[in-house]
Amino acid sequence: MSKIDIKNRKCGPHALRHSLATRMLKQGQPLPVISETLGHSDTQITTIYTSVDYDSLKHCALDVLPIKSNAYISGGEYDS
Repeated sequence: MSKIDIKNRKCGPHALRHSLATRMLKQGQPLPVISETLGHSDTQITTIYTSVDYDSLKHCALDVLPIKSNAYISGGEYDS
């Protein structure tokens, strides 16, 4: 017995594959490598795992431009 607490958690082969892909992604492995490891025929299938890598997603965030106080009334001009 492993004594791993699996209450309220999914378990089985899919959970192991998901865990592997998530760890590989967090370690900086490119999607094509993860795809090949999981046996996916298309990297688009593997992109479902990108939603769990919050640290990498933070690097993709765009700055929000400030909006003039009357932007909603005047048609939405941005401050520069």
